[in-house]
Amino acid sequence: MSKLCTVVFTGQLQPGSDPEQAAKKFASVFKVPEDKARRLIRDGQEKALKKDVDPAAAAHYREILDEIGLITRIDTGAGSGTPSLGKGCPKCGSSRVENGVCKSCGVLVDAYLANQTAERKAQSAPLGSPSTGPSAPPPHPGSSPGTAPPLPGYRAGMTSGQPPEPESVPMGHGLGWIGAGWALFKQAPLAWIGALVLLLLINLALAFVPLIGSIASVLIGPVLIGGLMAGAHEQASGGQFRVNHLFEGFSKNTASLIGVGGLYMLGSIILTILTILMVVILVNSAMPGGMGVQALDANPELLLQALDANLVLLFLLIMALLVPLMMAYWFAPALVMLKGLGAVAAMKLSFLGCLKNVLPFLIYGLVSAVLMVLALIPFGLGLLILSPILIASMYAAYRDIFQTTR
Repeated sequence: MSKLCTVVFTGQLQPGSDPEQAAKKFASVFKVPEDKARRLIRDGQEKALKKDVDPAAAAHYREILDEIGLITRIDTGAGSGTPSLGKGCPKCGSSRVENGVCKSCGVLVDAYLANQTAERKAQSAPLGSPSTGPSAPPPHPGSSPGTAPPLPGYRAGMTSGQPPEPESVPMGHGLGWIGAGWALFKQAPLAWIGALVLLLLINLALAFVPLIGSIASVLIGPVLIGGLMAGAHEQASGGQFRVNHLFEGFSKNTASLIGVGGLYMLGSIILTILTILMVVILVNSAMPGGMGVQALDANPELLLQALDANLVLLFLLIMALLVPLMMAYWFAPALVMLKGLGAVAAMKLSFLGCLKNVLPFLIYGLVSAVLMVLALIPFGLGLLILSPILIASMYAAYRDIFQTTR
């Protein structure tokens, strides 16, 4: 028998939340009169909003309430038990469930269970007594019966009042991210491949535009990746991945996504300048006595000779600068698109999430490198399959590290 939970409003609002706006959002999402929602928020007292719900449903309600601006907690206690769902996937019945992701159909189990519970509770009474609480939010308009809608942060376009805190996960999860990416890909392979081909064509077209094209490619890169993260999010929550998800970032949080690209470009420029300076310093220190850098104009082979003894050092110095930049960029599009964070906050949080999970990323990187080599063997055609799998695995890692279903 599973332990039932109670979702409790602490009487406090998230920092920076406006009580009036929070009341309007609460009334809109849970279909209660605004005056009742306003009294709930302005009373400043603890109130049990939903009793006797399973942990998945409680997490679903709490995420909605947190995004509205309410500070909540989940209390556990004795209650009328409900049958255990076991370890199988509640959608397809497969027993291949790892790290909360079904390897057969690609669904996120927690999100699917939360949606099913919300549907069962849809006819519950609105906010009244502490034992009734708010009814479940309405289903996503684009979802079909039996499928889970996107989680609230994406569906409602609301930002979380508090950024998600990254967690350390076991080393083996690095391999699990690729497995979860494969599960998402095989659920909609044509759509994923179509989105990837379209992404490549956009970058190819921009490459033909001198200078401006290169700048535009870097700036809109996070916008396009953010759209793919939104599509993966919807698919993992029980919806459908579509090719036009690629452009979702142009209609939501666009400025912050472009900001991520701008910061990444700035970091790349600084990295290039520092690399040139390091090369000059190493060449000067390795040049034979009496010879200056000008001698390289007459004999370029001297550059290789001068750097020969310092190539390893140069490589390590470049990696010491490049890796932190990639860590800051890795989860930033997902954090901006799905959590509404600003560019700087998203990149800081992305860096922290990667830093806490160096070992899982080591496994992930090694396995990805091996798969990349194998994908290149059949004239590079394997990249049409591997590339979308790796993009989907970025989303799986984001969900795992930032624990967004809790």
